[in-house]
Amino acid sequence: MYTKNIQVSDIKHKTQINWQPYLKQIRNQAKANWKPNKSNKSYQIFVQFSLNKDNKILNKNIIKSSNNNEADNTVLKSIDNGAPYPKFSEKYKEDNIPIELTFDYFVL
Repeated sequence: MYTKNIQVSDIKHKTQINWQPYLKQIRNQAKANWKPNKSNKSYQIFVQFSLNKDNKILNKNIIKSSNNNEADNTVLKSIDNGAPYPKFSEKYKEDNIPIELTFDYFVL
């Protein structure tokens, strides 16, 4: 049996924008599309990606692996399958917004 949890890290570029609703939607969309493989061990995977102003997913990378390629790939697929993500605030002046998600698979 497992539970799944995803956390969104703080945006690297600090601004006066309230990012919580935006990040929550990204987290929820990715979480809804994560279909982890069953395992008898708990694991944690960190993924990092960026979204550009056109809402394109860029630079998708596993930054902490589960040491299981199939499990890591389910996380990468969940990012793709969660799209389209909401556009970020026009008040944010950078071209891309960095996102980090943590996927936890717990065996109970």
